[in-house]
Amino acid sequence: LAQPYPGAGPRAKALFTFLLCFVVLSVATLRTGRLSNMFGFAIGFALFVGIVAVGGVSGAALNPAVALAIDASHAIKGGSVWAFLPYALAEFIGGAAAALVFAATRGSEMSTAEEKPLPS
Repeated sequence: LAQPYPGAGPRAKALFTFLLCFVVLSVATLRTGRLSNMFGFAIGFALFVGIVAVGGVSGAALNPAVALAIDASHAIKGGSVWAFLPYALAEFIGGAAAALVFAATRGSEMSTAEEKPLPS
């Protein structure tokens, strides 16, 4: 994949993994203002925006497991399986950053497992 500058792929993955994780946390874990009929729309739209925006730079796999699977399939044909590491690390950083920002901005509204049972 053509990258406009070195490190563009991992940076793009970190940014849009942050976006996706923050949206999931925002729509699925708050006690107040829950619009359960909008969960899928919000998460799907965040995923769509990430894929369209960075698909050409990073391959649009916003999940470390997908990145590993893609590189494992390339390794079967003689490529390196370790090429996914910077991308997976960027995705973990993006997810952790989203959790930290969410906890800092909306932490008082986060629900716990004792307060709200999981939907069946």
